[in-house]
Amino acid sequence: MSELIDYLKTLTLDDVQEWAGEKIYGRGKGIVKDVSRLALTINDALSAKVKGTEEYDTEVYLEDGELTSFCSCPYEYGECKHAVAVILAAAKQLNSGKDIPQDDMLAATPRDIELSIVDNSLEISKPSSKKVELDPSYPRTLEALQKMLSKQPKAVLVKQLLLLSMKDYETEQSLWALADSTPNLVNVKPQVDSLRRKIKKITAEESWQDYWNHKGHTPDYSPIRKGLEALLKQNAFDEVVELGGELWSLGIEQIHHSNDEGELANDLSRTMFIVLEALPQTSMKPVIQLFWWIDRELEDDYELLQDLDLVYNHERYQTEHWQDVAMILTQRLANVPESKKQDYEYKRVVDMLAFAYQKAGDDKAILAMMEKQVNNTKDYVKLVGGFVKQGNMGKAKEWCLIGFNDTLKEKPGIARRLKDQLIEWHKEDGNIAQVAALSVDDFLASIDMKSFQTLERLFQTKHPLLDGQWQLVRATLLHLIEHGNSVTDSLPIDWPLPKPEVSSLMAESKGFMHQTRVEDLLIHIAVHEKQLDEAVDRFGNRAGYQIMTDSLARSLALAVSKSYPETSISIWKACALNDIARAKAEAYRDAGKHLRQLRKVYEEHQRLEEWQKYIKRLQVEHKRKIRLQEVLNDLLKSKKSAKLIH
Repeated sequence: MSELIDYLKTLTLDDVQEWAGEKIYGRGKGIVKDVSRLALTINDALSAKVKGTEEYDTEVYLEDGELTSFCSCPYEYGECKHAVAVILAAAKQLNSGKDIPQDDMLAATPRDIELSIVDNSLEISKPSSKKVELDPSYPRTLEALQKMLSKQPKAVLVKQLLLLSMKDYETEQSLWALADSTPNLVNVKPQVDSLRRKIKKITAEESWQDYWNHKGHTPDYSPIRKGLEALLKQNAFDEVVELGGELWSLGIEQIHHSNDEGELANDLSRTMFIVLEALPQTSMKPVIQLFWWIDRELEDDYELLQDLDLVYNHERYQTEHWQDVAMILTQRLANVPESKKQDYEYKRVVDMLAFAYQKAGDDKAILAMMEKQVNNTKDYVKLVGGFVKQGNMGKAKEWCLIGFNDTLKEKPGIARRLKDQLIEWHKEDGNIAQVAALSVDDFLASIDMKSFQTLERLFQTKHPLLDGQWQLVRATLLHLIEHGNSVTDSLPIDWPLPKPEVSSLMAESKGFMHQTRVEDLLIHIAVHEKQLDEAVDRFGNRAGYQIMTDSLARSLALAVSKSYPETSISIWKACALNDIARAKAEAYRDAGKHLRQLRKVYEEHQRLEEWQKYIKRLQVEHKRKIRLQEVLNDLLKSKKSAKLIH
């Protein structure tokens, strides 16, 4: 039973085109042939490899009832062509009468894919430094060669050196090294003064964008980059770093007052890369150089420098330098008042200290420091991971339990990750009963569809300890959340599971929001289990029936379009009217999507004329809304689109 496939069956090709955009859809159509290893994962996601510049991991799945995707490709502006290709490839396979193969091993979440991308980050290789053994007669040969070269015209020698450098990488590098070692005889002060004036002028400009009216201004940093690059070529490293410090201070202030989507920040980040190149070659001592960069990274609230850490890998910085950095950072932490030790800035210094210990090759110091600081940083996940890496599972589990109880109320995201780690350990140990107990606890704490489906899949694994228990567990839990109290009520005597090792349950409120969550979940479960009569009945009687525009309502409208068309029609109309009331161009486009879904219901029941009359009525009622009129006109002109899956 795949809700994703059921959802895709409701779509037309036009729906997919609207979801991705016309250009992306067209590109996706052209690469369907490049989709391989298409499978349906245990988490109900379409997963595939798509060949492009590289082979990309792509997933398509439902999130809160909406189609969404994740891809390891570099495209960051919405749905990508690879996601479209996966959808079309799945439709092609289903239309040919073949099922999408299920792969229970493919349970990776989009976050897992993100982490794998980070783990496989680019490494920069250095040119070979292997020495060549020379013939004993080499000195005599060299002397003869020197006499011969001294007789050659300068132009001939320059030409020969250029030819050699083109053929041999190490020769080219040697020539550049020779150039770098030549003292800089050019007076760069006029250039520095001129560039300083440019920096002050450009960083004084406002950065703003009005995307709707295609207006705006982003200050152009390219003259600054050209000036810094020119100084870099003249070996004016100290001057580049000095100007870079001034640019950083002024640029950060400029970004603080900007009103754009990050264009200015990207420009400043690109420009700081030039400063990074110069820093290791300045006259400053290595530790001072490192702190020049570290201090700016610690004050970087815009993540401008997060990808520019190549300076830390420079061969100039040796173990003893990182040891000095660690000592200084330790002293800084010791000087922070207790009242400031919960601050984010304090945690950033702790993270930098751990990094310094890592660069110094002192892994033991990292764990000792993290244990000491964890009460302030709450970084239990890293601490547990450190002990796992060390092979000390006893310590890892001890801190996992301590961390869960410490963070449950104030830092629930951390507690969630620690609980997931406990579940993973129990899976590895084959303790399926404790896995189920913790999953039941998750469901009672969250009362959401995701945890219900996780629990359902677990009991469908046919494990001997769980086989045949699902109906009892399901009925007990649903009765408990609807009529009882999951915190105080006792489970029945014949309950088949042990007490969970940790619990996320806290005193619950029986107010309106809790009641609505329970009612919505029971409707969602009824839709999931194809109990449409129950779903419609519960939906009609739920508290807050007027709230009809959430993802649950849309899921119900799709599910009951055949059997309960009036319910489906009322939901799509309510969704569209809610969008129109928002009175924004983007909202009008959303209304168009819901009105297209409304058309499908009318078409399915041979009532298209009613839909056309309804659209015309909206045109009359909202005749002053020009952007909405454009959407409504396009709807009336549109023809019936082909189904994605026949």
